[in-house]
Amino acid sequence: MDAPSKLALAKLDEALAQTEALGVRTNLPFLRGLVAHPDVQRGRVDTELVSREFEHLVPADGDATSGALALAASAVAEAAKDVAGPWAERGAFRVGDVPGTTVVLHEGVREHVTRISGAGPYRTGEHVVAKDQSERHAWTLDGAPAAAALAAGRVWAGYAGRSFELDTDAPARTLDATLATEVAAPMPGVVIGAQARAEQRVRRGDLLFVVEAMKMELRVEAPADGTVKRVLASVGQQVQRGQRLAEFEPEPRTA
Repeated sequence: MDAPSKLALAKLDEALAQTEALGVRTNLPFLRGLVAHPDVQRGRVDTELVSREFEHLVPADGDATSGALALAASAVAEAAKDVAGPWAERGAFRVGDVPGTTVVLHEGVREHVTRISGAGPYRTGEHVVAKDQSERHAWTLDGAPAAAALAAGRVWAGYAGRSFELDTDAPARTLDATLATEVAAPMPGVVIGAQARAEQRVRRGDLLFVVEAMKMELRVEAPADGTVKRVLASVGQQVQRGQRLAEFEPEPRTA
C-alpha cells in the first residue's frame, strides 16, 4: 500500500476514535476493527473479507473499563453539582484534603463504586476527567476527546470509539456521607493500630483502626453491626482521607 493510502487509513481511524454516539448501539467498533485489520492495512481487500473475519472484526461486549467508569462518575458528579448549585460544593478544609464524591453505578447485576476527587477536573486513581465547554456532552479523558450524557437514570460514556451504558439510580454521595457507612480514614495520616481481622464480626462502635494525624490519634470504628470481609490497611501505612481501610458488610436490617 502506498503512503497516501496509509495516511488516509490513519486519518480515518483517528476520526472514528473521536466520533461518539451516545444512547444507541453503533458500528464504530466494527469500523475501527476493519480499518486496523492487517489485510486492509496491506491493501488486500476482497468481497469475502468481512464474512471471513467477522468474529475478529466485531469485539464482544465487555465490562465497563476503568476509563468509562471514571468518565461516567464524573458526569454524574457534575450533574449533581449543577442541580445543587455552588453553595452545596465542599472545599478542602485541611492541608492535603480535597473534596470527594462516591458514585454508585450499575452495569446489569454488577455494582461499580467509583470514588473521585476534585470538583472539576475530576480524578480517580488512574484517570483525569475534565469537562470540555465547547459542547454540552463533550469531555476529555486523560486529555483525549470523550463524551458523556445522562438521562432517565442512565449515563452513557464514550471514548476511543467505544460506548458504555450504565444505570445510576443512587445519587452521588459526598465523602462525609460515605465515611458514615464505610470503614475509611477520617483524615490523611498513618495507621498506628489495626485491630480489624478478616471475617471478624463486630458491633457498631467497635474499634477497628487507629490513625495518627496532626499529632492526634483518631479512632476508626465499625459504622454498624456487621462483618469485616477484608482488611486493606496495615500498621505503618500512609493513608489519605476517605481511603478504605477495610471491606465491611453491614448486617441486613430486619423489618
